[in-house]
Amino acid sequence: MVGDFLQNTNGNIGKVIGIEYYSEHDDYDVVMRYNEDGTCYSSSKLLAPIPITPDILEKNGWERHEYMYVLKSNPRLGWHIKTHELIIGYHTFPIVVNFVHQLQHIHRMLGIKDIEL
Repeated sequence: MVGDFLQNTNGNIGKVIGIEYYSEHDDYDVVMRYNEDGTCYSSSKLLAPIPITPDILEKNGWERHEYMYVLKSNPRLGWHIKTHELIIGYHTFPIVVNFVHQLQHIHRMLGIKDIEL
């Protein structure tokens, strides 16, 4: 999805700024911005998700509480450390969030500031 962070096979992290489908290759070319100056095209087959880490959560306003991380700006929103399930209020939802782009989608859906890396 445009706006998602992904990494290429070299481990370089970039942000998706465009997606184009090529039927002759049955593949998507993803336009990635890796820094302020440069963009490049990558095959979707050469991109991988970025695992969520405690550093990424803490940098983006999440705070550790016993068995979960809680979003400081909305303490009713949590992320279970072992199961990676989303917790809203007192309910655990079977929505597994393992990667940064999935967390970005949750932030967008709930109107929360986008993730920074």
